[in-house]
Amino acid sequence: DAAVADGYSFGARLRRIVIPLLGAGLAATIALTWLFLWNEFLFALKIAGGEVVTYTAYLPQLRLGQRTLWNVYAAMGTLGSIPPLIILIVFRKYIIRLYLGRR
Repeated sequence: DAAVADGYSFGARLRRIVIPLLGAGLAATIALTWLFLWNEFLFALKIAGGEVVTYTAYLPQLRLGQRTLWNVYAAMGTLGSIPPLIILIVFRKYIIRLYLGRR
């Protein structure tokens, strides 16, 4: 209402008020969606069958009979955390700006 009283057009209100307010929510939505897609464990393990396997569904298949290779689990878990960390490092500056409400 204050933007209308100040004489802002619809485009100016959208550009100066609405879009900056959407930034943090949009970033959180994108991050959670990516996280859920990355961890699509149940779908890949049970529904898709044995041919199509995501990274997280492949980890339980590393067992050799009664033996569990904990060193391989640790290495694969570390390797699996690298892509999210790279994305976080690349977009860190933008994520901080969005949460602080800056452009």
